[in-house]
Formats: sequence, C-alpha cells, structure tokens
Amino acid sequence: MMQNIVMPINSPHTYIDMFHPPYGKNLIPTKAYDSSDDFKLDIDILFDTFLDGYNDFLSGKMTKGEDFYKSYGIPGPSQYKAFNEFYNLFSKNEFEFLNKPIFYFYDMTMMNDLSKIGTLEFIENLTKFDFDKAGQEKKVVFASGSFWEKKLDIRERMISYFEILHKNGIEVQIYTNSKETEPHMDRLSNMGNGKSRFGLKKRIPIHFIRCGNDYFFIEFPHTEDIIVRLNMFLDLNNVELKPELSKADVVQFFDNLINKALE
Repeated sequence: MMQNIVMPINSPHTYIDMFHPPYGKNLIPTKAYDSSDDFKLDIDILFDTFLDGYNDFLSGKMTKGEDFYKSYGIPGPSQYKAFNEFYNLFSKNEFEFLNKPIFYFYDMTMMNDLSKIGTLEFIENLTKFDFDKAGQEKKVVFASGSFWEKKLDIRERMISYFEILHKNGIEVQIYTNSKETEPHMDRLSNMGNGKSRFGLKKRIPIHFIRCGNDYFFIEFPHTEDIIVRLNMFLDLNNVELKPELSKADVVQFFDNLINKALE
C-alpha cells in the first residue's frame, strides 16, 4: 500500500539543543554530559566535536589542506563550509528547525536491529511513498562517501531498497567514492540511468538522501573514532527560508555540492 510518510518514526530520535544564540557567530557546545548514560555521552561528544570544528572553521583556524583532515578521519574545512552555507539558506531564525525531534542517532557498535537506523527507515519509507499523490518529482538522490564499506550489511539493505525504487519507476541517482567493483555495488550499475557516478575522487561535503524536491535526510560530519552517527530529517515545507529564496534554491544548493565533486 502506498503512503505519504517519509519521516522515520521508529528510529531513535530526539529534540537537540545543539545551538545557542547568537546564531551565525559562535556556536556553543552543549557540554551536557550525563555520566550515567554512556550513549548520551557519545552523542554529546559528537555534537561538541562538530561545533568545535565548525567554530574553528568560522574563526579561520582550519588552515590545513583537505587531505590532511581526511587522512586523520576527521571532517575538513569543505564540510564545515558547506554546512555554513546550508544554514545561511534559512531566515534569521534559521535554526528554528533544531527545536523539533528530527535528529536521528545510532551506535555503530550496536547494529543487530537495522530497522532502527534512521537512514534505512527513511529509504524503506520511500519504497512505499506515493510520489505522484504528494506532488514530488519521481527521483531519489543519494550522495555518499565510502557507502558503508565497513558495514556491508547496511550497504546491502540500502541497495535492496534502491532496487525496489528503480523497479517502481523512480529515478535513482547514486554519487559515491565507492567503486563499482566493491561488494554489492554492481547491482547499482545495473540500474543503468547513466547519471550515477562511482569512484569519485573528490569528497561530497554533505552526505544526504533526497526524496523528490522537498525531503532530505542529511548526515552530520563525524570523526571516525566516535561510534555515534547523527542524521537530520528536513522537510522544506516546514522551515522558513530567507525571503529571497525558494525550495528550488535549496534543491539547487545540494545539486551544486554534487556537481562540484564531479568536476
């Protein structure tokens, strides 16, 4: 049965108090650690790591080349620059969407129940989504890095959902640093739409999944030694953009991230 639900509802999600005024100047880490909750501690460390890197970028302290940060498995300036540009698409209260339960997190060491990973639930929802009824372009775009090269069970599950989407007449575009010769990847090339690109040399600074023109599932930068991953669900019908911008400008922003990686 087709449906109009795209936002994950079964995966762990919560309200996040990541940012505090003054917005666009200095973003203050939460430091809200609770020693009795190790998982919450890991989430806070992820938030604080992101904010510390973001503030370093804003203050001009990220002076090394992109390869330096990549070699240490940490986010580089291109990622923080992209997120800064992303935030600047929204109105003066651009972070109002951070007060909603749209952040999804999961522990990389606890993968027994894949259904509780927000990314997988989001894509599974898309396989049942009525694009026509919702007035959405019949397109799904996936921008990734290594495409779960160390968690092949997740990769395989995601590809299975992409195959269902393709079979349902949805255009699926995949952009990743992973190569077609890697496990399961040949199944994506069999979709044959000619627009997907594998083995990218450049990093796409924000990893995301786009459904139609209105819905995005966005991954936050993370260091490889932090076991928690954080994603955000974005509904462009439920945010306030700057007056001179439209939803099409947001879609173009994400398209441009991919186009620059293809150069």
